[in-house]
Amino acid sequence: MRNALLLIATLAFLIVASSIGTVGADEEHVAVRGQNITISVILLQNGSYGNPVPEQSIEFYDQTHNLLLGIDTTDVNGLASIDWNIPFDYSLGPTQINATFRGNESLFLVPSNQSFILNILASTEIVLQGVPLMLAPDDTLSFSVVLLDDTSNPINNRTLFVFSDDIFLATAVTNSTGDASFSIHCNSSWSILGENVIKIVHEQDIENYYERAETNFSIEIQKIQTSIQSNFSIDSILLDDSLDLEVMLTSIDGGISANLEVFLDGTPLTVATTDSLGNGTINIAINEQFSLSHHFLNIFYNGSERYSKTSCIIEFDVLSPAIIDIEISSPAAIGLDTNVTISLCDILGRPIETTLSVIDISNGRNMTIQVPHDTIDFNFKFTFLEPVGLHDFMIEIGNQFVINRTIMQNIVIWSQPELILIYSNTFNFASPNQELNFIVQLADWSRNISDQPMHLLCDGEIVTSVITNESGIAIITAFAPNYEGIYNFSVIYPMNLTRYELSTKLDYLLTVSTSIPVLVELDYYEIVPPLQRVTVYLQVTCLNGSLIEGIPIYVIWLSIENHALTQKDGLSVIHLPVPGISGNYTLYYAIEQTHNIASLTGSINISISLVDILTSQGIGINGFGLGILTSLTIVAIPLIRQKYLAV
Repeated sequence: MRNALLLIATLAFLIVASSIGTVGADEEHVAVRGQNITISVILLQNGSYGNPVPEQSIEFYDQTHNLLLGIDTTDVNGLASIDWNIPFDYSLGPTQINATFRGNESLFLVPSNQSFILNILASTEIVLQGVPLMLAPDDTLSFSVVLLDDTSNPINNRTLFVFSDDIFLATAVTNSTGDASFSIHCNSSWSILGENVIKIVHEQDIENYYERAETNFSIEIQKIQTSIQSNFSIDSILLDDSLDLEVMLTSIDGGISANLEVFLDGTPLTVATTDSLGNGTINIAINEQFSLSHHFLNIFYNGSERYSKTSCIIEFDVLSPAIIDIEISSPAAIGLDTNVTISLCDILGRPIETTLSVIDISNGRNMTIQVPHDTIDFNFKFTFLEPVGLHDFMIEIGNQFVINRTIMQNIVIWSQPELILIYSNTFNFASPNQELNFIVQLADWSRNISDQPMHLLCDGEIVTSVITNESGIAIITAFAPNYEGIYNFSVIYPMNLTRYELSTKLDYLLTVSTSIPVLVELDYYEIVPPLQRVTVYLQVTCLNGSLIEGIPIYVIWLSIENHALTQKDGLSVIHLPVPGISGNYTLYYAIEQTHNIASLTGSINISISLVDILTSQGIGINGFGLGILTSLTIVAIPLIRQKYLAV
């Protein structure tokens, strides 16, 4: 008879929840009530490394409770398995599982069995209670759980552990009702902003036959939103005033005590501190650090570990009255450039960046001026136009942050007459007691001024008065003083307040002397052909206006001396030889002093051309042209002859 050996090599228990792996026959493992596990054996012939034995019946027993669990037949690989759904009322604790092969005489296989210990546990469940959805840093995470067994009965005196990721947070022991409560501080050692996964663990307890349980929940941790409110409700504030702000830093927790940073147009300005109720006061002096413009005041809270940062922007205009002083040079006359000086600043004495519109309302004349940068005092020219009289002079300040943008000033605009000397019978010289004749015209920018009085003064003393005619002309007659000297004769038109006409004066400096200078002028000269002479006409005038006959005048021309006497009209005619060469020549003259005429020497330039010379010789332009043509012909005949000989 052939011997047979039944070998059970491995038992593989597969439990869905517990994932029981392969165990040896002498090993102990666990399973949980209510779970379905698979028990498998392999039937081998001739030991652990023998051949599989198929189509043999294997019986599976709970040997502890003497309970047949199932029967299966081995397959071609010698494998037999049963699925066992462990009842919820099954006894807890160690259970010996047995697999029995009763042998097969026809195949000479002897009976064999194999067994292992399966520790049956009760499953546990952690039920969450009171879990919050969202918290903030520094909050307390509070929740409770109930630990139940597989029959939904509470389990007391069990230790539960709480983790965030792998960081241990807390532990608690269940009470008689299976409850356990937790209070965990949300700090930066474990919590992060955003989603945090919390894990509660009940560890496996073999001694009391409880399986491990675990549950998770997510908690969102976000900083608490904050806000800053203020009592600011105005759009503008005056320079050199103060801004008093009441602010409140709040959240859903209530007021927050913290530092608030205050920025002016992005530049740090000051720091304010709120009290426990979140209230704070910000006092800001509107001083030289504020320009006349639109400003942004940013109140900023940097936040904390618990509270989010926030800010509050306040916008306002800083305004100022303009301190302006206008000085117009007086008097201002029509058509003349008038100097206008302006001093412009704010109430702190600083320059104002702006343009100025200058308007003469009386006639609509206007101009625009750009105030020089960083300048308080500046001036410009303004030309006033008609009419005369009182004008409304308006200046508009273009800077919108100035509250008094329009400044009015009244100014009297005058006409500035002008005295024109049309005629004088002297040339600033006169003999004692000589009669003086002046013709003057009085006019202003638009017309001749008629029927108005004017005065002739000599060294400030009125000599005579006259009235202008319809053309504004006046003829003034007076006499030179009896004594030699220099006198200032002035024609004065006095100011006329009714007509808004300014005074004007025409000065005439007169030298009274018994010896009068003379003036020699070239009247004209001509070429006299038959005599080959240059006839020069000299006008000799005494500067007291007299044309005296018989004044001897001596001349030098081409080193030739000559002389002549003036005629009754002061004209002297001198005949001089024509030079042989064209060019510029100088005629020297001299007048000797007499008892009433001062001596005089001088010279006159006279230009003599080739045409003048030929004219004096009787050739003239035609003769000159014929001579040139004859010369060209004489030169051309030999050239023509040479040409024909060459041919």
